[in-house]
Amino acid sequence: MAKRRRTGKKRIRYGRVLILVLLALAAGNLIRIVLTELVRPAEMPAPTPTPDPRYPNDYSWDNLTADGQYKAYNDETYTSMQGIDVSYAQGEVDWAAVRSDGIEFAMIRTGYRGYETGLLHEDTRFRANMDGAVQNGLQVGVYWFAQEVSVEEAREAAYYNIRLLQGYRLDLPVAYDMETVTDHDRMSALTKEEKTAVAKEFCSVLHEAGFHVMIYASDSWLRDEIYMEELQDLCGFWMAHYNVEHPSFPFVFSMWQYSRTGQVSGIKEPVDLDLLIRKR
Repeated sequence: MAKRRRTGKKRIRYGRVLILVLLALAAGNLIRIVLTELVRPAEMPAPTPTPDPRYPNDYSWDNLTADGQYKAYNDETYTSMQGIDVSYAQGEVDWAAVRSDGIEFAMIRTGYRGYETGLLHEDTRFRANMDGAVQNGLQVGVYWFAQEVSVEEAREAAYYNIRLLQGYRLDLPVAYDMETVTDHDRMSALTKEEKTAVAKEFCSVLHEAGFHVMIYASDSWLRDEIYMEELQDLCGFWMAHYNVEHPSFPFVFSMWQYSRTGQVSGIKEPVDLDLLIRKR
């Protein structure tokens, strides 16, 4: 009888141990679940993208057409004009022949700052090109080849252009031509902030003098080398992008230089072709 009672007690003890083990396992699982939830990073809502501060353009390139080498854009809001830009590099121009070839406007180089010396120069064909274009009924604007490295130089270049333009009436803006000539030119060493400040100073001085102004540059320069958002309320943009059916540049611009190899009557050398897009 005594032996049988001891066996019962052992069974009770074993049962209690088993229950305690099961309870410990359950508690361990509970602790593990709690700890997992505590260390798991809280699910955060997806961040709202910051809108790009640069104004987008609203062109629909289905409305772009081509007639030979020339392009045109027309929709309910915009129409376009075909133009060229010229400097001494095109030599003597027969502007009557240019006009008869369908060219409606010309951007004419006033001059440049030397990319090594930093000296200011009038383009040797500036006055002849201005006179010829105007006399043959073309609308005209001008551009200055930029190599300024400070706001002081930009201001000097702006006043130099104002003096050159005395006696002329412009239909189109004065453009500040920003581009890299060589890896060692004066402007290539500037930071994005410095390039923006130089462009802003040049355009501000001319704007205050009563001129419309714009920045000329490649699509990559406008996107990456200056802060367009600091300039877009002051000036327009003239964007260069070649060998494409239409620009992929999403931001606002009003003139597109789409070719550097145009063949136009009255000009012996290849010439840049430009499309001016303007509101009706």
